[in-house]
Amino acid sequence: MKNPIRFPWTATLTLAALLLAAPLSAQEDAAQPQNTREAQATAEAQSQEGAARQVQQQEATIVEEVAEALRLTERALDALYQGEEDEALDLLAQITGKLELAVTRDPDLALAPVDVSVTVHDLVASVDDVEEMVDQAEELLEKGRVQDARALLKDLGSEMVISVVSLPLATYPDAIKAAVLLMDADMPEQAAAVLEEALSTLVVVDHVVPLPLLRAERALAVAQKMAAREDRDEQVDQAVADLIQVARDQLDLAKALGYGDEDAFEPFYEALDEISEQTAAGGKAEEGFSRLGEKLKELRDRIFE
Repeated sequence: MKNPIRFPWTATLTLAALLLAAPLSAQEDAAQPQNTREAQATAEAQSQEGAARQVQQQEATIVEEVAEALRLTERALDALYQGEEDEALDLLAQITGKLELAVTRDPDLALAPVDVSVTVHDLVASVDDVEEMVDQAEELLEKGRVQDARALLKDLGSEMVISVVSLPLATYPDAIKAAVLLMDADMPEQAAAVLEEALSTLVVVDHVVPLPLLRAERALAVAQKMAAREDRDEQVDQAVADLIQVARDQLDLAKALGYGDEDAFEPFYEALDEISEQTAAGGKAEEGFSRLGEKLKELRDRIFE
């Protein structure tokens, strides 16, 4: 019997572990940055924490019984291909029990998340660089050079992609039962084929987190805390102004990369102008910061869904 097909549902979360090791914790956030460099480092560390939090939230949705059933399915396939039919039958019985437990706990669950993997593509380029590449791609498309344009645009993104693999509970348990019946009928090869087909029905959904929007959001959050300080001095004022500029630059990059059209970004620029004026005059701009931060989060979450 040929070797079984393998499906990439067991990807490890190496990146998530790196993000969770970011040099800022909730406790360390209490230490107030004193200048622009410290403030920008704090904002970047918080954006890493925010990215890690997104991964953790998706990890928390994993249904452990179903994930274990999937691992047991691969073991059952291995047993079948090794001719160990009794072991395969025992594993199929275990799979059925775990799936029944999951369905009993949540009868309405149609797609059960079983694994999460993360890919990050962080573009190091200026807005001018991005706009120039987009212009070149448009020229290539006008000339009918689609593949050349595709090659030019393929790296134009700055994002974290969280891929969630789910098992369809409407069909997968029936496939396991069918495999058991085939085993009982002394048809192990057909049973293995059914299991392979069941594994091919796994559903992968990608959630995109635009890194420029995340960084803009965190830069503004740090700027808001610094602007609210009673002991503001020239260094702190400068750091607030610089962080607002960081947010503006990140919004420029997000717009250039197409994470929203020009109309979608216009209200953010208007709010940034208002906050800049208020903080430059010594104001705290608490309402403006909070409103803009919420809007940025809403835009990021809409893209993430």
